[in-house]
Amino acid sequence: MLWGCFSALTEKKTKRFLAYASINQIGFFLLGVSTNSVEGYRATIIYLFIYALINVGFLMVFLNARRADGSSIVYLSDFRGIAKSY
Repeated sequence: MLWGCFSALTEKKTKRFLAYASINQIGFFLLGVSTNSVEGYRATIIYLFIYALINVGFLMVFLNARRADGSSIVYLSDFRGIAKSY
């Protein structure tokens, strides 16, 4: 989990950032499953539901967002100033 977290912090490309963040999230998923209890499984299911909603929302924004010149967003720094243009 630490590797995914710190790798995501240093990443500049959006797709790789999401990949490292997903590695981190799988660690949290495995923590819930490793408890081997009903409460752990319930918490994991709730966590996965919320995580799926957040990812779908971000992907909708990511796929529809464009820079001011009309090109697609590749780097995390491309999200700067997107509020001004939309």
